[in-house]
Amino acid sequence: MKGNLGRLAAYHHPAKAKYRGGSLDALDYNMNLHRAPFIDNPESGGQNRHSAFQTERIGSMYAHYASFSRVFDIRSTFANFRGRAIDSRLYMGNNNDYNGAYDVSEVFFHIDQPRTGHLYIAHQHTLDSGSYRWQNDTPIGGIQILDAGGRVIYAIEPDTAFPSPGVFYQNPGNYSSLGTPATVAAYTTWNNLRTDGLGSSVNQSGNVPSAGYWNRRNATASSSTGADHGVPISSTDPLPVGNRTLGQIANKNYWYRETSYSPTYSKYGYMKSQSTYAFPEKGSIRIAFCNTTGDSTHNSNNNNMSLIDPDQTLFVGMY
Repeated sequence: MKGNLGRLAAYHHPAKAKYRGGSLDALDYNMNLHRAPFIDNPESGGQNRHSAFQTERIGSMYAHYASFSRVFDIRSTFANFRGRAIDSRLYMGNNNDYNGAYDVSEVFFHIDQPRTGHLYIAHQHTLDSGSYRWQNDTPIGGIQILDAGGRVIYAIEPDTAFPSPGVFYQNPGNYSSLGTPATVAAYTTWNNLRTDGLGSSVNQSGNVPSAGYWNRRNATASSSTGADHGVPISSTDPLPVGNRTLGQIANKNYWYRETSYSPTYSKYGYMKSQSTYAFPEKGSIRIAFCNTTGDSTHNSNNNNMSLIDPDQTLFVGMY
């Protein structure tokens, strides 16, 4: 794929473009198209054969994958990242946080024209029943904004960001429905993220708090609900899309929403980037996260894996 030295003298299946970044061109077809590859459609199961010795450029990564992927106007609506639930008990065997690799999910977007705006992240606490519904904190290791050719134009991560500060603000509310980027942008209260692991302005043994808050740190307040550390976020190399693709690095921070309190059950919370970003008309957003749950210390028969909805946990928008 374009921009990857590893493609030289080697054939790479076009379906690998989303892992490597860049756009598809003639050189991806085994040394200037010495054979005609197949392009698999992972959603329909079909195959589209390109003619032998095809010479025209296939086009951008966006054009190739958006043809069979979901594409959103992220200025008009929040787009959901698809993912999976991770049973922390299978990795840790005790009450510690998850130390495995993060997942990376991608959303393709098409807005009306190039626009400058804030990036918004929404989190839904999908565990709305059972005794252990607080296990839904969802660490986020970092975010990339890519152009239509699959090139990283912004990398946003908790510790050091490229090219501008990647720190988020948070809105302290919990909302029963998912708003639009425009309605969320109109909220007037935006505070700094917490760094103490608490979900509210009172301590965890105090009264029921009024809100669950977002934190930036490398541990959650609850056992088996977070990650040990964050992950590396490159300013040039696209994050590898898929499950368990990005290993943790010691002492790296991540963002998460502390959901140990009843006001967050089934509710949405929002982060807003402090910086604005120049979004292209077409592109994609990749997010590194781990939707961890499960706690053998408190309940060896915890059923959170079946209750959590990993496809309705994280959302992205811009405005």
